[in-house]
Amino acid sequence: MAEDIIQIQDQYYIRASASMVEARPHVLKQDNCFAIFDRLGNMRPLGIRDHGLFRDDTRFLSRLVLDLQGKQFLLLSSEVREDKDILAVDLTNPEFTTSKGQFIGQDTLHVLRTTFLWNNVAYERIRIHNYGSEPFRVPLTLRFEADFADMFEIRGIRRTKRGQLLPAQVSSEGVTLRYHGLDGVERQTRILFSPAPDVVSEKLAQWWVPLAPQEERDLEVRVVCSYGGEEIPLLSYQEALQAEREQRAVLRSLAHRIDTGNAQFNEWLNASRDDLVMMLARTPYGLYPHAGVPWFATVFGRDAL
Repeated sequence: MAEDIIQIQDQYYIRASASMVEARPHVLKQDNCFAIFDRLGNMRPLGIRDHGLFRDDTRFLSRLVLDLQGKQFLLLSSEVREDKDILAVDLTNPEFTTSKGQFIGQDTLHVLRTTFLWNNVAYERIRIHNYGSEPFRVPLTLRFEADFADMFEIRGIRRTKRGQLLPAQVSSEGVTLRYHGLDGVERQTRILFSPAPDVVSEKLAQWWVPLAPQEERDLEVRVVCSYGGEEIPLLSYQEALQAEREQRAVLRSLAHRIDTGNAQFNEWLNASRDDLVMMLARTPYGLYPHAGVPWFATVFGRDAL
């Protein structure tokens, strides 16, 4: 599959032959946090496009791209699952040669990316399975950036003045990207990895994952969106998923359920209910529906009514 999105310096271009279906984004939302991905589960800042991880109308992560020695993975399938809480993306590998000169044929690997949001944190698990007959090390790279743009900038409005991007803090376990806003508040994007990468910098993390034939391994990534000294409790992937599903089950139980004799109509009703549940946000005044993602993920009286 040819790369449909081309980057030249700071500009992004889409091939005229690119499929509009491929360009259709996937959306996750939980409370005041939402994320927009492409069909590969990546976030790519396509010009003034809206890909990214957002909290309170600020983009805390503008780029998150998983690749294989700089090559794009091949898409098998991707969907936001029925309850609208998890993005699941199935990928396989193109042909590549390892650093030791070992040729790996297409479709040797299966990669499953599952991502969800909980309490201003994006949780992602990358599960890699070797279906080949030989052991090898999988060269994975995760590239990331945070521009801390506000929603009006992303919609194309030019600001006369911005805050200051601060130096990133890099450790063996993760990276903290920082921005000091004109409002005097420091915003932070902490990207944490498990296991620790073999190489990590302010823009990427790299692993050489050893896999025996038929072996499967998991990598976990947590992206934390915080303000200044705010303390956000961090859970494991499984603990956070359980907490998110328990909350969603409570919200769904508040909605009326309608059943008809038409299965297709029931599916439409259930999907509409889950969309409305996704738009709910907890506020100091109780639950309130946001107007829409991405441009109106905030409180609007008329739209909410």
